[in-house]
Amino acid sequence: MPERREQRRRKGFADSGRTYRLHPSPEQAERLQEWGHTCRAVWNMALEQRIYVHRQRGKTLRSGEQCRFLTQARRDFEWVADLPSQAPQQVLRHLDRAYDNYWNPDHPAEFPRFKKRTSRVAIPLPGQAVRVTKLNRHWASVRVPKLGEVRFRLSRSLGGEIRNVSIRADAAGRWSIAFGVRVPARWAPPNGKPPVGVDFGVKHSAYLSDEEAPRLMDRTLTDGEKRRLVGLERRRERQIKQAKQRNGGKYSNRLKKTLRAIAELRARQARRRLDFTHKLHRPRQEPRPGRHRGSSRAADDQKRQGHERPAWNPCRPEVRSEPGRSRQHAGGTPTPARLQVPRLRIRPRPGAARRNLADVRRLPCPRRCITRQP
Repeated sequence: MPERREQRRRKGFADSGRTYRLHPSPEQAERLQEWGHTCRAVWNMALEQRIYVHRQRGKTLRSGEQCRFLTQARRDFEWVADLPSQAPQQVLRHLDRAYDNYWNPDHPAEFPRFKKRTSRVAIPLPGQAVRVTKLNRHWASVRVPKLGEVRFRLSRSLGGEIRNVSIRADAAGRWSIAFGVRVPARWAPPNGKPPVGVDFGVKHSAYLSDEEAPRLMDRTLTDGEKRRLVGLERRRERQIKQAKQRNGGKYSNRLKKTLRAIAELRARQARRRLDFTHKLHRPRQEPRPGRHRGSSRAADDQKRQGHERPAWNPCRPEVRSEPGRSRQHAGGTPTPARLQVPRLRIRPRPGAARRNLADVRRLPCPRRCITRQP
């Protein structure tokens, strides 16, 4: 494995991945969906052609030979010509890699399979076909051929040269973009600690040799989400049965809405599993001493100097100073007696839910909910 990784590094392959949440417009999302199904059709046609040629002539086609047929297909079919020219070429290269993994005795890959329409939509592109522009600290845009600029959430820096790009969509319709990045080789020095064995199982997520208790994954769905999922699946079966009996198998808008709700729950469950797996093999980062999470540096400086700002009371009027007189901090000249206002405390109504701060600012407080402090 280290030798193969070193060979891939010398050839210029990507050795690290960066995944970001993509936010295309409705028009861009519709066109990306069409491109994803076109890439799936190119994969299936190329795989069928290879199987047919191998059965008839005992020869295996490669991507270089199939690119000639791809050029002819772009002339004959408009839906193939609408796809960027680099995307189907990347699909053929991925098919070559699938064949190489199948022939490799050390790789556990099986023979390539045909992709269904319900499978995940993916659009592969080479790294030189896109251009990334940083907009600000949290947002960036990627220029996709024949599509234009598409924004994505810059949750972390790329940190290297982009070698390949893959645009994907999950079952819930959320788009993401993955960059294959080549980063400089950074070998971690030995820490001097004894080695630790890890056993991954089904009942226990991970069992470490130096720990007595296993590391268990929390529930991916709450009790309420499980009940809702069961109800949605029953509704789906009932609606599919009615669609076959009355509409000739055509899905109604309500059935599509039910399928979308089920897909969102499944996608949420998959994200929680992925989050647990990512945190399982990463070192846990402890917060810096002296500060708690969620506090700002300015607030810490004020507390250190003894000038802590009191919480804002929506029922207490603002105390404004007279012209020519500035307000004093704690320990200075006290506020004049005629400007002092009795402190008010909000008491929630019995049996009613507590309103958040925004609601309290908008709604007037009733008199029975306000009590004066002595």
